[in-house]
Amino acid sequence: MTRNEARQAIYNHVLDNFSLASDRIFLDGDDGDEPASGEWVRVAVRHTTAPQVSLGKKTNRKFDRNGNIFIQVFDDAGNGASGSDALVKELVDLFEGEEFSGIYIRNAEAREVGASGKWYMQLVECEFNFEIIK
Repeated sequence: MTRNEARQAIYNHVLDNFSLASDRIFLDGDDGDEPASGEWVRVAVRHTTAPQVSLGKKTNRKFDRNGNIFIQVFDDAGNGASGSDALVKELVDLFEGEEFSGIYIRNAEAREVGASGKWYMQLVECEFNFEIIK
């Protein structure tokens, strides 16, 4: 699996399983404008370390590919955290302890970030890894 394939698998997992309408889900790099109001999310994947985890000859060595998924959950500032709490819980449940497409999610955490301008933001962060053999 390549980094791009892993990123796309994570994006697909959100798009296929999250209850929010797809026009309210923005993937990293999307050019669309944010909604004028209401709940919406932005999903980003960042790859981090890639340690070798086994010895052996070429084509028989395992490497872990690690990274983080960041999902920013936005709602109107006047609603505070309670406005987006249900979405945050759904996202944590969608990822925490899950495996899909060869990607393993080690944990999922949620934190309130707070209000900025017209938006209140919470952040769901998940650590993931997948293995490759080369």
